[in-house]
Amino acid sequence: MKTDTDSHLLFKIKKGDSKAFDSLFYKYWDPLFSAAFTRLKSQDLAKDVVQDVFIDLWKRKESLEIKRSLEVYLFTAVKYGVFKALDSSREYEELQERQRVDTFSSDSILELDELYSIIESKLDLLPISSAEIFRMYKYKGLTAVEIAGLKGMAPQSVHNSIQKTLNFLRSELKEYSPLIIFAILNIKA
Repeated sequence: MKTDTDSHLLFKIKKGDSKAFDSLFYKYWDPLFSAAFTRLKSQDLAKDVVQDVFIDLWKRKESLEIKRSLEVYLFTAVKYGVFKALDSSREYEELQERQRVDTFSSDSILELDELYSIIESKLDLLPISSAEIFRMYKYKGLTAVEIAGLKGMAPQSVHNSIQKTLNFLRSELKEYSPLIIFAILNIKA
């Protein structure tokens, strides 16, 4: 019986009956919105998708040929609207990511290079063994156990050396931006 009612509403909508369109809108708004929201997890995007489906239905009312039930047509249209919205949001996120990368200017890269040079100059003030252990840990990504195996030391000694070097560098670099130093030196030994 639902399909008969939908067929009758569609017939009236094709004739330009706005009251029939309103009836259809209120009949299907909630279930279509729920279907869109389940996928999109955004009320605004879900509303936009469902509104676009109804706007498209009204614009194409005279030429619209629905082979299956109107309900199936509406849910299918929402499904494709959701896919389109997800693609658009991914493209938007990718654009934002590209903009974030673009804002990381060559000046910023130079500042980081300068900061790494300063860190290296501070490491040169340490005993060669401590500096070498730190470089193996920080730049090569070796664990304290791996370094201990290579250097013939106890892992705890390597851990202590890394911790002392980190404390030394934090002390020596305290005049620089704490956030930058934190990002570069935030290593758990």
